[in-house]
Amino acid sequence: MKLGEVPKFPTFLESKYYIDLATKTEDEWLPEIYAAITGIATAQAAQAQENLEYRVEPVADDNNAIAVVFSAAMWAEPIGFKVEVAELIRRRSYQLVPPQAGGTLSYAVLENDRAYGVALPNNRLSPKQEFAVLLGFEPGVDLNKVVSRIDRWDGSGATQNGIGFL
Repeated sequence: MKLGEVPKFPTFLESKYYIDLATKTEDEWLPEIYAAITGIATAQAAQAQENLEYRVEPVADDNNAIAVVFSAAMWAEPIGFKVEVAELIRRRSYQLVPPQAGGTLSYAVLENDRAYGVALPNNRLSPKQEFAVLLGFEPGVDLNKVVSRIDRWDGSGATQNGIGFL
C-alpha cells in the first residue's frame, strides 16, 4: 500500500502492484486489497463488505432489557451509534468490552424517549473489542420487536457532551 507521495520507487518495487490509499475511497481500496489477498481479479472480487457488525440480544440479568452489541470485523471503526426503538426507554447506558481503565473519555450522548445515541469521538472500536448499548424497558415490552432502527451516529444533535474518566 502507498500512503503519501513517493517520487521514485526503488528498482525492486517498480514491478510490484500497489494501492494508493491517499487517492482512493474505502469503496475503491477495499476491493483492491481483497483482490490482492485472495488473488481474485478486482472486477471479480466481492464488493466491499460492511465492516461494522451488530447483534441485538437480551441482557442476562434483566428480563426487560436488551443489549445492542457492535463490533468491527476487519479494521477499527469510529464509535458512534444510535438505536431507535418503538417503546419508551426507561434505562440506558453503554459499555466498551473489555472495559478500559485509566485516562479520559470524550463523549456525546443523545437521549430521548425512543432513541439513544453514543459517540466517543476520540476512541475507536477495534476488532476483538465490542461496544454495547444497553436499553431497559417497562415489563411486558416485546424485546424481539422493540428495535426500529440501528445506525452510525456522528454526535450531531447530542443532548449531552463532555469528558469522563475511565
